[in-house]
Amino acid sequence: MSAWERELTRILSDTLQSRAAAIAPTQGFSDLGMDSMLGLRFVRRIEDELGFEIELEWLFDYPSVGELSRFLEQQFGALDDSPAV
Repeated sequence: MSAWERELTRILSDTLQSRAAAIAPTQGFSDLGMDSMLGLRFVRRIEDELGFEIELEWLFDYPSVGELSRFLEQQFGALDDSPAV
């Protein structure tokens, strides 16, 4: 699992109030119960915690942790494994 996948899974599990182990990288966000309000919270938390500006529509274009992670790595490069300050 890439650093992007780990961080997105952690943030998503907090947003959905579920266990990170219950989220597979290939599972669709909608299959996990994400609606537009939770999607907006997820995007804001990514921005706040990782410091990258994320477009809400990317959740629809890349509808799983795995797909979104690969796209974000292409956009922003590898995610540093050290915690964000």
